[in-house]
Amino acid sequence: MNSFKHTILVVLFFASYCSVQAEEFPTDDISIEEGLGEGKGITEEQKEYSLRDKTEIGGSIYSDFYYSIYSDKSFDDNLFINSNLGYVYLDSKLPEDVRVFIKGKVVYTPTVTDGDFSPITGETYNKLDADLDEAKIMFNAYNKVFFTIGKQKVKYGASKFWNPTDFLNQTMKNPFYDYDRRTGLPLVKVHVPIGSSNCYLLGDLDDAKNIDEISYVLRCEVSLKSSEFAISRRAKKNQATKVGFDFSTALYDLDVYGEASVAKGSDKTFYDQAGTPYMNTRKTFWDISGGVSYEMPFLDADSITFYLEYYFNGEGYRDPAIYPVLWANGAYVPLNTAKQYAMFMIYAPTPGNWNHINISMFNVFNLVDSSAITRAELMYLFTKDLSVGFNITGHYGKSDGEFRLYGQLIDLGIRFELNF
Repeated sequence: MNSFKHTILVVLFFASYCSVQAEEFPTDDISIEEGLGEGKGITEEQKEYSLRDKTEIGGSIYSDFYYSIYSDKSFDDNLFINSNLGYVYLDSKLPEDVRVFIKGKVVYTPTVTDGDFSPITGETYNKLDADLDEAKIMFNAYNKVFFTIGKQKVKYGASKFWNPTDFLNQTMKNPFYDYDRRTGLPLVKVHVPIGSSNCYLLGDLDDAKNIDEISYVLRCEVSLKSSEFAISRRAKKNQATKVGFDFSTALYDLDVYGEASVAKGSDKTFYDQAGTPYMNTRKTFWDISGGVSYEMPFLDADSITFYLEYYFNGEGYRDPAIYPVLWANGAYVPLNTAKQYAMFMIYAPTPGNWNHINISMFNVFNLVDSSAITRAELMYLFTKDLSVGFNITGHYGKSDGEFRLYGQLIDLGIRFELNF
């Protein structure tokens, strides 16, 4: 741990030393005279206004209605859920490049009992939840080192669905939502740009009662022409140290990307068939994801993007018989429980003359138990601030597979999104 801290200090010192000095603003006596002459440049009133803080208040509301059809239930007994999510934020841009951002959220789900589990999204429901989503301060030192302090959202990794190198987030982004609904993390983030490359040092303060309980992540990104590479490391006392690598590059008309992480031991709690929990701190665990995307132009100014991605989950299970055990112990994580997955997605924004419509479809295959889901969604921009979405999800494959648990067949959904 001490060697890792020394490595961090050396990297930051080197980054600060190598930072490119910003050119001074070119000027001369004539330019100054013209700018300050009568009727020239900005007025004192404009100057005073430009130095004031600019504060913006806004928010979003998401209302989802789901009706899930099961093979062994009648029409009246099928699952119906209404979930309502509201955000309110305050974004204040202060003079001298200081910024304050605060966002709170409230989730109201009137159709459930506290503690209910959704097989659709993997969420545990309460009727009413409120949380501080983000609260952060952003500033910089001479435009060379940039700081973000407080509760904030971060996501690292090159893949679209599965991100093994996203060491800070303990849960994966829910692909059923286009917006990342995970709550922010209590972090101290230091960002040092070096030319077109970037170095980040992050300290995760979650549950850190002592300074030696802080989780550290060091990440360095290097850009080379049409490619980007990154290496990262996470270390925390009494937890497995993780090392990761990710990349994205252009190969002809394809965007190729991938990432991998490795750790000696795991911090995850595993379960056997009898429901007995156990830890595995000796095995080496690899998590790997990667894929390609292709943007195909059509008509005059439209395009359709295709994605294909594979995921190897080193901490995943090989036997689908374990799913009910995981479910009973609250350890089942949709799309991240089995050993191997694959995803195929199509995205078509505003196709043809449908300038207010976005169409998407994704397919996720569990390669261990031969079950799959296909979800199609159409989002319609009803007004400037209100969108309405219609989605349908089909479950198919083996009946004991992850995506057919308890007889799931079809999910029908309507989503309303309002920004204000």
